[in-house]
Amino acid sequence: MEDIEILRKKQKDTPHRHDYYVIIFVETARGIHHIDFKSYPIQNNTIFFISPEQVHHLEIEGQPMGKVIEFTPEFLETSKINKTFFDHLGLFFNCNEVLPLTLPSDEFSNLSYYIRQLEKESAHVQILKEEAIGNWLKLLLIEIKRIKVRIGQENIAIDSNQNRIVGEFKQLVEAQFKKRHKVNEFAEQLNITANYLNEVIKSSTGISAKEMIQNRIILESKRLAINSENTMKEVAYQLGFEDIPHFSKFFKNCTGKTFSSFSEEIRKKYNTSDYFDISP
Repeated sequence: MEDIEILRKKQKDTPHRHDYYVIIFVETARGIHHIDFKSYPIQNNTIFFISPEQVHHLEIEGQPMGKVIEFTPEFLETSKINKTFFDHLGLFFNCNEVLPLTLPSDEFSNLSYYIRQLEKESAHVQILKEEAIGNWLKLLLIEIKRIKVRIGQENIAIDSNQNRIVGEFKQLVEAQFKKRHKVNEFAEQLNITANYLNEVIKSSTGISAKEMIQNRIILESKRLAINSENTMKEVAYQLGFEDIPHFSKFFKNCTGKTFSSFSEEIRKKYNTSDYFDISP
């Protein structure tokens, strides 16, 4: 974290996104971490999970201490970390908000062993290096999942069939939200009725299937709005809207603001015209 903070200050950190996963282990620090337009306090013994394409921005007071682990989706595949297993951990964005994990000191310290092993493997050239790193990463993720369960931050359990439907629906939305916007289009792929899909999603997440689809579209439109090269027309087309006035009305109904006013507001706030990557 110390190295990234030095680089962050040099480049004047603004909202940006990466094409890889990031885990930030905050040992000691104070400030605010903005992730997908929501703000979270940066506290000691806290872990942040950032997924590819999430927009985030750090505001840190003083000198932070901690570790940052970065890995690509391709590395998960080559390390044989199964996507179903990875998604089931519930540590990273999957059409839902992933809260930071603030731990008791002893639980946070327990993770240091796995991080040291990752550092050790990364620092030396030796046989089966990538395989070892992949295995230590998997063990670290498993231990974080166990800690979430131990401290009571696990998701509320639902029956296995509903769990399957929720998981498959989220995966479909994440993969297809740019071209499919209607609940029945997803329900057909799941071989269930739109009403039943809404019922399952509502009971599990507190919002309807329609709201989940809309929230994902709005989130992506906000992410795209930060880049000054993206006009409303271009954003609308990227998100599957052929009727620009319809997209404009949709955005205002969901956010209470016009697309242009939101775009102007967010760019003015951060004084930026594009993303940049602060990682070494």
